[in-house]
Amino acid sequence: MAFNQMDPVRFVQVYVVQVIIAIFFIFLAYKILKRDHKRLNIVFSGLYIFTAIGLIINCVYAPITDESIVLILNFITNFTTAFGAIFLTTFSFIIWFSEKRFTKTKQNIYISIYGILLFLSIIFVINGGLIINEETNWKPVWSLQYYVYFIIVLTLMAAIPFVYTSLRIYFDFKGAELKKKWLFFMIGAFGLYLYMYMAYTANYLNNPLFRLILSGFGLTVVLWVYLMYYGVGKQLEK
Repeated sequence: MAFNQMDPVRFVQVYVVQVIIAIFFIFLAYKILKRDHKRLNIVFSGLYIFTAIGLIINCVYAPITDESIVLILNFITNFTTAFGAIFLTTFSFIIWFSEKRFTKTKQNIYISIYGILLFLSIIFVINGGLIINEETNWKPVWSLQYYVYFIIVLTLMAAIPFVYTSLRIYFDFKGAELKKKWLFFMIGAFGLYLYMYMAYTANYLNNPLFRLILSGFGLTVVLWVYLMYYGVGKQLEK
């Protein structure tokens, strides 16, 4: 199996930024789950686990130059990182509706529908919507169709429902301390979403400057994730 020589920007993005994020995600998931395996803990940790899996897979295929292998693994990376976002939405649904109203059955159906719609983006990949080979310097390049479909699914099924419910929860909280904690959580989540949208947009634009900006902004992900953990995750350990 052949391996490629990565440029410095991509090397930093993959083996510095993304490795740091993946390790931090795994650490936080461990801290949340070691205390209790109750439903909220499992759902909240789902974000960290699936995102970390996607980042680890990205590190594995980054130096490989077998086009078929790289294409498949890149699609899995895109899928798992975006799939992690649904757990944020599910978490906010449980808080907003309560575990009794938003049952496990409803939760699993919602997550499954999102997963299926997200997986169907493979149709665009099969039809050339994702290119990653020597001509692209082994960086993923998305077609407009693939990008639009992916963003629509992420936005309509995960981002918008999360923003709506999290804002409703914030304004419904009465205590100042609860509002403060939830605000930290929301800021962290919005920052994480911003990074995700930037990452997918970078794949569509395929602009070296934008990819460089993304690498720099990627370092802030640790901050966004910690704010989420500080606002909500630490409470799940108690």
